[in-house]
Amino acid sequence: MGQELQGVHGPAPEEYSVVSDLQGSIPGLEQAHTVPAGSHWYLLDNPDVVRRRSLLDLGSGCGAVSIAAKMKGASRVVANDIDPVAGAALSLNCQLNGIEDFPFNPENMIGGETGCWDLIVLGDMFYDEELSHSLHHWLRRCMEQHGTVVLIGDPGRGHFLGHPIQKQLRKVAEYSLTDSTKQENYGLSTSAVWKYEPEWHDLHTIM
Repeated sequence: MGQELQGVHGPAPEEYSVVSDLQGSIPGLEQAHTVPAGSHWYLLDNPDVVRRRSLLDLGSGCGAVSIAAKMKGASRVVANDIDPVAGAALSLNCQLNGIEDFPFNPENMIGGETGCWDLIVLGDMFYDEELSHSLHHWLRRCMEQHGTVVLIGDPGRGHFLGHPIQKQLRKVAEYSLTDSTKQENYGLSTSAVWKYEPEWHDLHTIM
């Protein structure tokens, strides 16, 4: 692993697993809204992916992806999460990592205006069928309208592996989780990062 981030403790909704240590990358982190998605590790290890680019951290949780992007030279970063607690956690994590605060958007952006983003990064947001459907089509519109690159970090939960989007993903990285993290997250042992690559003709089927 490359550069490490510092983290803070905070509450997490009951429907999400609490992550106490993202493989040492963010010591003590508990305000993660998902099991470890690995996306922030990928940005730290591959700075060219984000350097001088705009990034939307969708479902940002504690802000690990946003902070990693700022550390590696992103030109603009916005963290988005409908849980207002995520905004407070992001601000504290910025302080701990010596990063100036950057915009936090608490609105539900999925299904709305796409915005002009070079990169959208999200985690395990495929736990609900309706949300998965809306997200799938919104991401495709972002790609069609703005040429956005989409990265999805996910540990391999059944609802994600069984979603039709899997046929349009290419794995770009995989990370092993620590024993303690495996226990906290029902035995899931790895976290993968995927690049969304739908066929171009499929993009034009969007309503």
